[in-house]
Amino acid sequence: WSSATFSFPLVALAFLSQFNMLSVHASLTDPTRSRLLSVINASTGICTVLFLVFGAAGYLYALGDTRDNILLNFEGDNGVPIRAGKVGLGTAIMAGISMIVLPCREAMFRLYFGLTSSSSSGG
Repeated sequence: WSSATFSFPLVALAFLSQFNMLSVHASLTDPTRSRLLSVINASTGICTVLFLVFGAAGYLYALGDTRDNILLNFEGDNGVPIRAGKVGLGTAIMAGISMIVLPCREAMFRLYFGLTSSSSSGG
């Protein structure tokens, strides 16, 4: 259970993403509560399905020998598909950083300049 309590905040943050809700709400063409809820439900549903599919596939690959980090199951195998998977995972993690930085950037613009980034870009 210690590993479950260690990983729970990561999964919760992946599902909640509350820090992005204001920018998502602002980007809707007609931001109503029902439209925002439909976006939340769709994105949570997609995340749930992807987590379940990839988690099950990762476990079924090595069954009882599955390690905590799925990439550790491929230590000796450095073929093209494994390298492509490692590069893809690294790219996805690096691209995800912008989803965390964007709300911070928006807050800084509002706090220091009193405007949003879309109004500061001249558009």
